[in-house]
Amino acid sequence: MPDFRKRVLDVLKGEKPDRLPWFADLSWWVLAEKEKGTLDPRYRDSQGFVNLHKDLRTGLYLPLVWPYRQKIDCKCEKKTEGGLEIFEYHTPVGILREVHRLMPESHTWSYQERLMKNAEDLPALRYFIEAHQFEPVPEEADFLDDLYGSQGLPVVWVPRTPLSRLIVEMAGVEASVYALFEVPEKMSEIIELMQERDDQPYRSAAATRCDLVMIADNLSSEIQSPNLFRDYSLEYYQTRSRQLQDAGKIVLAHIDGTLSGLLPILNMSGIDCAEGVTPAPVGDVEPRNLRSVTGDNILIWGGIPGALFSPMHSEDEFTSYVNSYLDVAARDGRMIIGVGDQVPPGTDLERVRIVSDLCEARPL
Repeated sequence: MPDFRKRVLDVLKGEKPDRLPWFADLSWWVLAEKEKGTLDPRYRDSQGFVNLHKDLRTGLYLPLVWPYRQKIDCKCEKKTEGGLEIFEYHTPVGILREVHRLMPESHTWSYQERLMKNAEDLPALRYFIEAHQFEPVPEEADFLDDLYGSQGLPVVWVPRTPLSRLIVEMAGVEASVYALFEVPEKMSEIIELMQERDDQPYRSAAATRCDLVMIADNLSSEIQSPNLFRDYSLEYYQTRSRQLQDAGKIVLAHIDGTLSGLLPILNMSGIDCAEGVTPAPVGDVEPRNLRSVTGDNILIWGGIPGALFSPMHSEDEFTSYVNSYLDVAARDGRMIIGVGDQVPPGTDLERVRIVSDLCEARPL
């Protein structure tokens, strides 16, 4: 059986593996199968998840594992109605309401409302942020590090960086950008507060035995523009990357959207690897141009768009794309083969095996 852990660490540490490392994110596929009640019983528990990857001959690294437990010391009322999950956080300076729309057909959910609607919500948002408490819990991460063995390695999670958290989780694009221009000083204070509150999660991640830490920002250049990233995120990336690297960790950042605006800046951010990278025909950068767009400082993890696993694309089309991407990765020498960004529900897993066979057939 291939040693997938060694292969990926070889690339991450600047050494040459025996084969291109291939790591498929199967977490969404497995979640959907569980919810439908169709997941093979052999694959239902933690060991079964490892066995699924063994059977498919692919490396295992996701889903992310939390190295800390989070508690929000703020009164919260939760209810479910009409396919919606509604959360109301009661603070002394106002109520924050968040609504999730459940989407069972895709086995996921989306934000219908976020906590912050406009700058008037900033006092309550500050209280909400200050109410977060964190407790280190390294046990699960260390357990999975042992369990995965040669099949792969777990990736521990740290919170999204503050601007990404505002855009993705707390306020959305419109409210965040308007507030940044309308009340820049107050927004800067909120971002600085979030940076301070992140200290414990980063210490918790650094304290695990795991090699990899993910800044799971879900970056996309048309959402967090290059100018916004430079102004509010770049220095923070550099600071936190140094902190984690000083603790012996390899730092990944998740970028699965539009690439051309942010990949060159990530190259200056201090991280070790851009993960979830989704090139054309889904993304905006051709595979052959990934390295010239990115620069030479970081590794690239991803490359096979999840959409290509759909039966809408023929097996011949899929195989042709994978072969051409493997050519690019083999020439580059600093790429890890992965999915941009997940193997979707309903996929025929034979396509995962196709990638496995093609990688195994290419000694380096």
